[in-house]
Amino acid sequence: MGIPKKGSRKIVIDNHQYRYIVSGNDGHIDLIVESDETNGQRLVVSFDYEPKGIGFSQSHSTQITPETVRKTIVYSLKNNWNPKLKGKIHRINLSGRKEVIENIT
Repeated sequence: MGIPKKGSRKIVIDNHQYRYIVSGNDGHIDLIVESDETNGQRLVVSFDYEPKGIGFSQSHSTQITPETVRKTIVYSLKNNWNPKLKGKIHRINLSGRKEVIENIT
């Protein structure tokens, strides 16, 4: 089952189209990415929220921008994610490792 078209976004990297959604969970944010062209392996990347403020008035500073998505896909492709082949979900936990994505060009 693919990512639903409603509520998801598209991004093109190296002439390949992907579809993604961002989902907040307890303690982290998941970025879920699939090829929009083939029915292949799904990518799930977890990020920290990086809370600001105190108590119940907290706002969260982590933003999953299209540039973050692009960098995450490039990083994942270099680290054994293959969106064109069927397979188990490829999971990457970047909680506490935001610099990994920030340093990708």
